[in-house]
Amino acid sequence: VIKTMTIKKEGHKFFCVFSCEIPVAVERKVQKGFVGLDLGLIDFFYDSDGSSAVVPKFFRKSEKRLKRLQRRFSVLLEKRKKTKKDSEERKSLDKTFQKLLKALQKVHSKIKNQRHHFLHHTANIVLSKKVDTVVVEDLNIQGMKRRPKPKKEGDEFVPNGASAKSGLNKSISDVGWYSFLQILTYKAEAMGKSVLKVPPHYTSQDCSACGARIKKSLSNRTHSCTECGYVANRDHNAAINIMRLGQQSLGLVP
Repeated sequence: VIKTMTIKKEGHKFFCVFSCEIPVAVERKVQKGFVGLDLGLIDFFYDSDGSSAVVPKFFRKSEKRLKRLQRRFSVLLEKRKKTKKDSEERKSLDKTFQKLLKALQKVHSKIKNQRHHFLHHTANIVLSKKVDTVVVEDLNIQGMKRRPKPKKEGDEFVPNGASAKSGLNKSISDVGWYSFLQILTYKAEAMGKSVLKVPPHYTSQDCSACGARIKKSLSNRTHSCTECGYVANRDHNAAINIMRLGQQSLGLVP
């Protein structure tokens, strides 16, 4: 039974959006296989098995074209404001305005569709593994995108890293972690599998081989333990820790 239906327009296309309830009998599987998943901005994910997927950066790849179109769009808006209505010049500007608007909408729509396809495809790859539980970090994504507070020394404001944080926020929005986790969760439920969230603290710092805490900067992409000598990709090491935390939360390992 269809509960609600709406017609919406995105770019130059119309879509019919409806929601309905379909009863599905899902057999909940026994939690006997685990995989840990570490999400990132260089590798979209790195799992505890050593598999990974590179971040596609759809927005970044279209950014130059978007800036060029938006610049032309802004210039055109200023011209329209200064031109009399119903004049031949205004009619000509209006036609160009509509063309530029459609071009902008088309680029944004393409980015959205590319990201949507990638997130679904990647979720399918993760869930195709012979495991029943996917363990991920419980990330505060909105908090990660929060703007830095103004920094003041005496009576003057000093640089607070807002420019660098702006670039980071753009990358976090482009990668689509929040949407991916939603997609992964409902697809897992439909397959009788589950997604388990664990605290993200120190997953990248702790050694997955011996447990020693090895501090490292974000730019250091290799985990090299000074205690036991274990060397691995930083995100792979984190994914193993994430998987172990999930097993510990269920009392399966000490």
